[in-house]
Amino acid sequence: MAWPTGPGPNPPALLLAFAALVLAPRRPTVAGVVAGLAILFRLEIGAAAVLGVLIATPPGRRSRAVIAALLTAAVTLAPFFVTDPGAMVHDTIGFLGIQSLQRLPLPVDY
Repeated sequence: MAWPTGPGPNPPALLLAFAALVLAPRRPTVAGVVAGLAILFRLEIGAAAVLGVLIATPPGRRSRAVIAALLTAAVTLAPFFVTDPGAMVHDTIGFLGIQSLQRLPLPVDY
């Protein structure tokens, strides 16, 4: 959470992810909604929260939690996708195509 310094999406996403994990054993549907909200802030943290909710929820109630998470994520991300789908995909997962440009500041292959 300390990088980059200043406001960003990591703290609220982590707060929502931890809240979803705490709620999962007793309130799986609410936990799914909270994990779905975490997806709005950080896609990978939200996906980890959904997976954590899936693991922490009692076996008979897992589908309800996952459906709630996916519906919440779809509803909160829909305005961005409808407005400009290309920009949304580029800003959320498009960086995977340029991972080779992200390097350590010091050479490690002397």
